[in-house]
Amino acid sequence: MEFEAIRKVNVSDEVYDKILQSIIDRKLNPGDKLPSETRLAQMFGVSRVTVRAALQRLAGTGIVESHNGEGTYVKSYQEGILLGQLASKSVLESYDREEILDFRRGLEMVAAELAARKRTEEEVRNLSEIYHKMEAACQNNQIEEYARLDLEFHITIARISKNTFILYAMEQMRPILLHSMTQLNMRFGPGDGLLYHKKIVDAIADGNQAEARERIDLNLMNSRQRTIEMEEKEESGERENS
Repeated sequence: MEFEAIRKVNVSDEVYDKILQSIIDRKLNPGDKLPSETRLAQMFGVSRVTVRAALQRLAGTGIVESHNGEGTYVKSYQEGILLGQLASKSVLESYDREEILDFRRGLEMVAAELAARKRTEEEVRNLSEIYHKMEAACQNNQIEEYARLDLEFHITIARISKNTFILYAMEQMRPILLHSMTQLNMRFGPGDGLLYHKKIVDAIADGNQAEARERIDLNLMNSRQRTIEMEEKEESGERENS
């Protein structure tokens, strides 16, 4: 008989994630007062010291603020600030992978089209260099490094598009995208992803906007199909273990 290894969990991080998720889900809104430290400790079944550490972290990222003698309140925030806090694993895993890819299709197809129109020779060289690093990582079976470079490839296209809002959205989503890409590549490996990326580089270099848009769409649709397969395997495994 075998047992799965126990995941080491920082309890303060768990409290932080739970409160953050409540804010993201609009269960707590700007101006709302959080329960007292004592009450939160009772609700979570942890010590006040643990709750205090989580609240300090939330305050440090500008999501809540403490008023002396009055308690802790949710601050008015920009959506991007919250998205930037989604890097913690327990929060990230609650997000739908297909939803992430649908978001990427809507954004990156336009980014690729703009990049093909606005690229410079130096920018194409930089993009090609990232592609060759991806090749090396794939050959050396460095999957996590490949995923990091994969994300850098797509963010570079957003940068080449010279659209401030597209680049801002991609940068703010960086933790979520990296987590999603790493999961997918760890499960399936790069597969034919390199071929798609080479064709994207070529289309942008040639200034072919329609081709660049189509190639990025094919790449993301391939990722979407692999995501569906991964989720089906996970669901099948859960049924077998239940």
